Amino acid sequence: MNRDQLKQLEDDLWSAADNLRANSDLKASEYGTPVLGLIFLKFADINYRRHEADIQAEHAALKGTRREKPLHEIAVASSPPARWSA
Repeated sequence: MNRDQLKQLEDDLWSAADNLRANSDLKASEYGTPVLGLIFLKFADINYRRHEADIQAEHAALKGTRREKPLHEIAVASSPPARWSA
């Protein structure tokens, strides 16, 4: 990331923070809950996508055996429409 891109990212983040402060009824001490929730969801989505092929392979390998498990027991996954969009 070059200096101009970093500056643009910083400006975008400050703009988003200003928008959050102006358009919500949250007190300053309450901003962490929605922001940290979004950060966690992004983290979970990145990790699921990184391991999705392995998860699908394990699910396929167990299918039809006595150890067969539903996909949601192998990994917590959201449906494609609910995933973080790139």
